[in-house]
Amino acid sequence: MKRYLILLSIFSLTFVSCKNTDRKETKSSYNKTEVPEKNIAGLEMKKNDLKKTQDKPFNWSKSKVLKQNFLSALEEGNLPQDKIVIDYLNAYSELANEFNDILFERSNYDSLNTLIYLDKSLIYQCAFDFKTQVETNGFSISFSEGMIYIEQNSTFIKSESTELLDSVSIEFLNNYCLEFDTKCCEDAGIRISDKELVNRVLNWGDLIEKVNETRYLEIAKSNFYNNLSLIYMGLDNTPSFDWKTGKFDMNSYNFMQETVKKFPNSKAAIEFKEFLEMIVSEDFEKTEKVIEFFDEKFR
Repeated sequence: MKRYLILLSIFSLTFVSCKNTDRKETKSSYNKTEVPEKNIAGLEMKKNDLKKTQDKPFNWSKSKVLKQNFLSALEEGNLPQDKIVIDYLNAYSELANEFNDILFERSNYDSLNTLIYLDKSLIYQCAFDFKTQVETNGFSISFSEGMIYIEQNSTFIKSESTELLDSVSIEFLNNYCLEFDTKCCEDAGIRISDKELVNRVLNWGDLIEKVNETRYLEIAKSNFYNNLSLIYMGLDNTPSFDWKTGKFDMNSYNFMQETVKKFPNSKAAIEFKEFLEMIVSEDFEKTEKVIEFFDEKFR
């Protein structure tokens, strides 16, 4: 499960692309400012009104019931907290997926998708109303490659629950929520800093040491190795080895060195030290030895 990172986000993005293959190509990039002409938009909205009865409704009460059951279970304390938290997050994530199934099939999806426009005057009122509805009922609106989708909401997850949780559970939730509050990646590229990536590996590694034999362990390990792979290999549009020079990114190298010095006994430092010694021996180039190392580490 070393590729676990942000299950809902990954699922949602994959699902978006699948669900919209038959749509006409009206999706927009973040900076695109074109919108349908008003008369066309009016006709489209009338057509959507006729189809409105065919759209499957959102049962927003489900998220509130899930949250109340979560809080009740914590208050009762009859089950281990790790089981309660993971069961809740799984159910909450599945509900977000269910709502995305409905969203992607909405007849007015293109109108709702105007939320991606930078110019707010171009956003339809129905889109503003939908965003408010989503947020009021415990989720968030995110977007990728010019398309909106429904995602988990860290404020909703943490509200009223952190005061009932032990310190390890709170640490787990903070790390978990950070992964979708500040996404690491977008459009086959890394969007957070090298330092932030190194810090995430350090934090997940520290948590691994605390959650052995709990249901937090597999998620912590998955996020640890996923972020580690992003440092070592990068992604298609942001490779760790420079396209021109073929050399490994020195910023990442320096941040890892700094972590090894400050936290020499941490799980992150142990991993970094092995990689740093190898990359120096290979003159910072992606040799066969480095490729074999990646295949063994992340297979």
